[in-house]
Amino acid sequence: MNTYNFTFFRLKEKGFTQDKEALSDIGVALFKNDTVNVVLQNLDVGIDMEYVRKESIDIRRRLHEIGLNVWNTYYILCIEDENFRSDDMLFIERDSSGLRKYVIRHEEDLNRILFLDNLPVNKIENPIKIQDNVSEKDRTIKIIFEFIEKNEGTEKIIPIENIRSLLDEYL
Repeated sequence: MNTYNFTFFRLKEKGFTQDKEALSDIGVALFKNDTVNVVLQNLDVGIDMEYVRKESIDIRRRLHEIGLNVWNTYYILCIEDENFRSDDMLFIERDSSGLRKYVIRHEEDLNRILFLDNLPVNKIENPIKIQDNVSEKDRTIKIIFEFIEKNEGTEKIIPIENIRSLLDEYL
């Protein structure tokens, strides 16, 4: 499957819908979801960075004219040429004129785009709960846990004076 097709299908998979009227006259596809717009285009062999820069500025102008949020619009360029230089990809993506740009050469490149990322996320059940590996058999830790329980430290803030007295007593 070529880069354009797997990018197209990833956009669909992530809930983007295609606006078949806007920008179709210049050979690009516009996709939208509730917050993000994506302009998708094949980058033909021989197209240089200056062309991409000018095209990006023109697309931004046209999107602004039809009332779309250009600040949350991304320009994704798909290439098939394995000989396309990585330096050129970097320069295209770093060029801030027009729209934010991504060059896609491999399907894994889509994982660099936050809203198209398919990598698994490790979710923490309760990020606030502190999980420790400290043994309660340790004398110092046992004293601290007892102090916390005695002063209802799991329910309220322990006054600093009480903490100081604990430290004075055991240090």
